[in-house]
Amino acid sequence: MSHGTLILNHLKNHGKLTAADAIKYYDCYRLAARIHDLRSAGHGIETEMIHKINFYGERVKFARYFMEEA
Repeated sequence: MSHGTLILNHLKNHGKLTAADAIKYYDCYRLAARIHDLRSAGHGIETEMIHKINFYGERVKFARYFMEEA
């Protein structure tokens, strides 16, 4: 199964997905590229930017993707 298919199924069935999750669960290191492909195919995927303080006290941000509500 392709990464695109795995990611689409995850978003539909499990909700949100981050790059760290994509690496952990699907060995996908280019989540943003797969999201772009899925959006180009007409899938309504939204982006939520997360801002946190990491273990070292540094500010970090990353994207969390999810499907639009029907």
